[in-house]
Amino acid sequence: MAKDREGKDFDRKLEEMGIRIKDENTRKVRGEVFDEETLLALYRLVHRKKISAVGGSISTGKEANVFIGEREGVPVAIKIYRIRNANFKAMAEYILGDPRFASVRRSRKEIVFTWTKKEFANLRRAREAGVPVPEPYAFERNILIMEFIGEGDIPAPQIRSVGLSDPATAYRAVVDEIKRLYQEARLVHGDLSEYNILW
Repeated sequence: MAKDREGKDFDRKLEEMGIRIKDENTRKVRGEVFDEETLLALYRLVHRKKISAVGGSISTGKEANVFIGEREGVPVAIKIYRIRNANFKAMAEYILGDPRFASVRRSRKEIVFTWTKKEFANLRRAREAGVPVPEPYAFERNILIMEFIGEGDIPAPQIRSVGLSDPATAYRAVVDEIKRLYQEARLVHGDLSEYNILW
């Protein structure tokens, strides 16, 4: 009973902020993902016209949940880094070793916000170097808005889920992009795996 009332209060709060949740499963993860900081960030993104709706969940990772959303009727990916239960230690190691973010305070919230900013900057650098990554559109606190990779509202499959007709060619293509990422963008992917390569 209290959970139902809490859920209705949450939905009403989102409506008042101008945020449309389009998927019932998205409502189910509200306690895990949509804390006060995240709601504030969503509110700001809606009012900056960077998103107009939040749809269903695309994936759940160690640090973040990815949802499909809309921006002027076009699908976008909304990556929300969890503030409360993200892998804080791993994030802190990457952030604190990067001279671009030397002045960051060591609080969990600041590390997550900086991580989001860093991912936005790295996607932009990789894209400018010609690496096929999603185009980053905007970020706010712990939320990153980027190009949705897929057909319609169906996300492109992870390479691990695809039956490759020529695995050697796929391997060479991935290695070529790793080289380009390093040589052109001066970046090293710290977590490249079959889970984050879309094919």
